[in-house]
Amino acid sequence: VNMDFVQSVSSAIVDGDNLKITVTFKTTTHTHNFDESKWASDEMHHWHGCTADGCPLFTEDMPGYAKHTDADNNGICDTCGAEIGYTITFDAAGGDCDTASVRTDLDGKISALPEASRDGYTFRGWFTAASGGEQVTTETVYSADTTLYAQWEKIPEPPYDGKYSYEIFTDDSDHGALDVDRYATEGEKVTITVLPDDGYALDEIVITDKHGEEADFTDNGDGTITFTMPSGDVTITATFAEADEPECALPFVDVHANDWFFDPVCYVYREGLMTGTSATTFAPNATTTRAMIVSILARQENVTSAEDAGFTDVDENDWFATAVNWAAREGIVAGFEDESFRPNEAITREQLAAILCNYSAWKGKDTSARADLDEYTDAISISSWATDTMSWAVAEQLLAGVTENTLEPQGAATRAQVAAVLQRFLSE
Repeated sequence: VNMDFVQSVSSAIVDGDNLKITVTFKTTTHTHNFDESKWASDEMHHWHGCTADGCPLFTEDMPGYAKHTDADNNGICDTCGAEIGYTITFDAAGGDCDTASVRTDLDGKISALPEASRDGYTFRGWFTAASGGEQVTTETVYSADTTLYAQWEKIPEPPYDGKYSYEIFTDDSDHGALDVDRYATEGEKVTITVLPDDGYALDEIVITDKHGEEADFTDNGDGTITFTMPSGDVTITATFAEADEPECALPFVDVHANDWFFDPVCYVYREGLMTGTSATTFAPNATTTRAMIVSILARQENVTSAEDAGFTDVDENDWFATAVNWAAREGIVAGFEDESFRPNEAITREQLAAILCNYSAWKGKDTSARADLDEYTDAISISSWATDTMSWAVAEQLLAGVTENTLEPQGAATRAQVAAVLQRFLSE
């Protein structure tokens, strides 16, 4: 009942226990006049409104009263053309949010909540109040225009560990560039990526500390250089010179003279260890299979026959069968628990290290060298059977970190990486 039109209400008990309520309405001369050519609406419904002033009817009693429809999901009612939904405004409360506001759907919900960010803070979520309030989700149903507030939790300052960050400066160089982090702490391993222009190669690189003394560095042979950050700022100066005409003529359109892997590819191609994936491509970033690696070693040893090693997925007619059976019989490779060899799987970096270490031992070489792998944050992920062989491969500088502090032991070895490892390993 619309109380604006009620004159009085009374109640009485009749017939012993029945409640009788009497409502007396005000006298009115109102005559309804509905214009069914026009729609009235709110956020969720539409109707044909009465054009007479002071109409006592509720909107839900008006002709045509119904919920909006939106078959094409454009936020506009298919029937009346009104914009659907309540406006939900986002207050980032000192942070950044790309979304200022959205409107609810026909169910009074919003399909997604925007992300927000603020330097030095963790985003807790959207709430109905700037402090306290209820946290909303995509299941929250709104019944009015609403402002939501981002709430934040300050990130605590890390405890001081006795080390300061120092700056790394690089001099601008013609015909090339250096990619390196801007800051590092004392004792941290820093990796420089050398980026020569086409037709140029690194001629010289000098790393000097705050006293002007030159720092030692290691050329990893893969286009990167590493050094240990001293106690103070450093300056890196590089010069680039025109690359010499390559001694080997490769037919591969995807291997260039200034690529870090050019020399390794030349070596493995010249020695007949690796060929292209086609007549004109080497595919340096493609993976190398387990069968390919043992076949390369078998060719080094001129292996022409071998007894069956019993792998369930190696048939005697497979092109790699002799190499795999030989390597298994000699203890250079091992299979898996299901008695398979998985010849066509991409070889991982830790598998490659194990195979080369076993091959070296089979050749009678000293394999006692070990490197401390604690500086690599993912050393814990090295398989237990590969810990020693990975340590040996790093000590022998056959494998280096993929980044300055990761080894990616389960990462697939690319053809370029394998070429570089084989060059270092076989040209000793």
